[in-house]
Amino acid sequence: MLKRIFTCLCLLSLFLINPSLSAGFYVSPTGSDANTGTIESLAWKTIRYAVTRVVSGDIINVLGGTYTSTLESPIVIPDGVILGGESSGSTKVYGPGTGNAVVFQINNSTGTIRDIYISGMGLTTTGPNAAGIQVTGSNAVANIYDVILDGGNTGNFGVITQICNRATIVRSVFTNMAGKGIFGQNSGTIEVANCVFANSQASTSHCIYVEASVRAGVRNSIFAFNQGTALGAADSAALISRYNNLYSNQTNYANVITGEGDIFVNPFFVGSLEANFRLQSTLDDPPSLVDSLCIDAGNPSDPYDKEPSPNGSRINIGIFGNTSIAEKSASTSTTSTTTSTSTSTTSTVTTSTTTSTTTSTAATTTTETTTTSTTSTTQRSRLPSGQIIPYPVVWNAKTDPAVKLAFSLNIDTATKLIIFSNGGTIVYQNSFAAGSMGGRAGYNEIQWDGTLSSGAKVGNGVYVMQLISGSNRVAKGYLTIMQ
Repeated sequence: MLKRIFTCLCLLSLFLINPSLSAGFYVSPTGSDANTGTIESLAWKTIRYAVTRVVSGDIINVLGGTYTSTLESPIVIPDGVILGGESSGSTKVYGPGTGNAVVFQINNSTGTIRDIYISGMGLTTTGPNAAGIQVTGSNAVANIYDVILDGGNTGNFGVITQICNRATIVRSVFTNMAGKGIFGQNSGTIEVANCVFANSQASTSHCIYVEASVRAGVRNSIFAFNQGTALGAADSAALISRYNNLYSNQTNYANVITGEGDIFVNPFFVGSLEANFRLQSTLDDPPSLVDSLCIDAGNPSDPYDKEPSPNGSRINIGIFGNTSIAEKSASTSTTSTTTSTSTSTTSTVTTSTTTSTTTSTAATTTTETTTTSTTSTTQRSRLPSGQIIPYPVVWNAKTDPAVKLAFSLNIDTATKLIIFSNGGTIVYQNSFAAGSMGGRAGYNEIQWDGTLSSGAKVGNGVYVMQLISGSNRVAKGYLTIMQ
């Protein structure tokens, strides 16, 4: 017993003498590099100093605030060390934004970077290797979670991998990149999941580009509003896309095959960087007018158990997928509609999709014909509750005179049907009295000829349909127009 106690005391004294055996150290804008870094009140001041004082297994907690480096040389993450901020909205790290500046580097080792906003990487004009995070060396393993990489429209690369072993990038945002959001060079494996790539302003930019010897996969991610290319590769086998949303990019795929489950619709962000690209949901507080088609549209094999109920039993596309703050599903049966929509779109759209955002901005009350249903009894019996089902599912407004919109109600009630364009504009709305077609208990079927108040027809795209009763949404659906 005495021998055991003596051993414990020796270990305790060693722990106290060598604080690097501790799991946690702190950095603060108000700290000092003369401190021990072991508690918040004795935090170090600079990340560059902190990485020289830790060993494998340690965690550097970077407290909220702004950290600026004037050096173009990178802050190198030691092997086995985790560098984590309070959040990507509060912990902000800026490089000098000049020349070949690299903000962070994982060099032939295993490192983790999480919950940090990174900007000030080097320039496209003078920095061939400039990046927010550089991963280099055949043994390099990078774990990058919940970061924001902002190129400021001049920064070259968000993440560059060079002869690395593996890079895993999850729940991260790449925005305003002038070069490439992720650039895979030479060799290595890259896995990207539940990320957002948006607002790149350069026509020559790529959200992701990999060389032929790299193997990369991306899923459950959003590529939207980029003036360059979303997904590019030197070899068509180098980059695999699955269950992503690509919308309003100059080019969606460059030598990349259209992915299984990929969709091409407005993601309906609540905001941009300030809102971390959250998706609109009618179950938000306050509620949005529409439900993003990215909700419940991720890889069906991926876990979704962390998402709050109702979650549609399927992971969301975007950075909140399978998190405790994921956007809620307005209906647990929306997945089948989303899947059929994405499948139809995928077979046709392989390049930039910018349609239907210039559709008429005026809400219309075009003539609607109440008809005796021609939909089969089998189709009626299978009509899911809470959904608006179009017939045909993909409508060619040039060859078909009208699309049938079917839904069921539990009781007689006054309703209003609203159809939104990809840009969020109301292109059609009409009201139905309780007890009439469109507002009666049981099966309802109405027709719309797609005519706007201007006399023009609606354009191609995916349209969001909402059926409102009082202040409640009682049904929703999606209408795909291809002509």
